[in-house]
Amino acid sequence: MLNKERGTRLLEIWGNGCIELISTLCDFIPDIWKQVQPYWYGPQGFPGVFEYEVVSILGEQLGTYLLDNDGNLPSNADIQQMITDLVVTFFSQGGSHEIPSDQTPQTHRLINLHDRFTERLTQLEGGHS
Repeated sequence: MLNKERGTRLLEIWGNGCIELISTLCDFIPDIWKQVQPYWYGPQGFPGVFEYEVVSILGEQLGTYLLDNDGNLPSNADIQQMITDLVVTFFSQGGSHEIPSDQTPQTHRLINLHDRFTERLTQLEGGHS
């Protein structure tokens, strides 16, 4: 939700200007896209509005973190975890929530798929094997 006072406080505590804050936060868009790729063409479809339920929420979380931590962003690992949590939660809603015969809830299967996919992308990018 848009809150003028919050926006003003964010810019004051950030201290580097509005365009710089937007630019810094937009640097995380490729990370969001990377984590969405396993689901993009999947059979589950989009169970909601991705912009509202992932991108906007991530922005709110980062804004809160900035306010609570003297204008500092979380570590990259923490941001990646925030993105993972939001993406997995988004794609876990809607559709069938039946527990498969192996008793693994759908969410856990999505997390496993997500982890395997991001691990493989890291390998392909020359990261850890």
